[in-house]
Amino acid sequence: MSEEQRIREKYAKLLNVELTELRSKCEHESSEWLGVMWAPGHFTDYLVKNCTRCGQTLEQKAGFIDVKIVNGEVIQTPIFTSNGKKYSEEERIHLANLKVQQSFSQKGGKGT
Repeated sequence: MSEEQRIREKYAKLLNVELTELRSKCEHESSEWLGVMWAPGHFTDYLVKNCTRCGQTLEQKAGFIDVKIVNGEVIQTPIFTSNGKKYSEEERIHLANLKVQQSFSQKGGKGT
């Protein structure tokens, strides 16, 4: 094991112990509903509420993403707003159409 790996493991264990201690004593304060990304700009299919003090996930709900096919393109639109309010079907269709327009203009006005 390299010196770097040893140090990383040591501090990862220390961080885990301190976070566990913090979370066990924390009087959790809930955040707003947040979309979870697996990579920047790529949302997963759920929303979470985290503690603003210790970062622990307090609640989560699925069904964040709605998939539509518009002009042959797969478009993902959110089902819930950032504050947890549900978009209407009409609002989701509008969002999908906006995404198609943005995609079209980014391609220089050329189709797929």
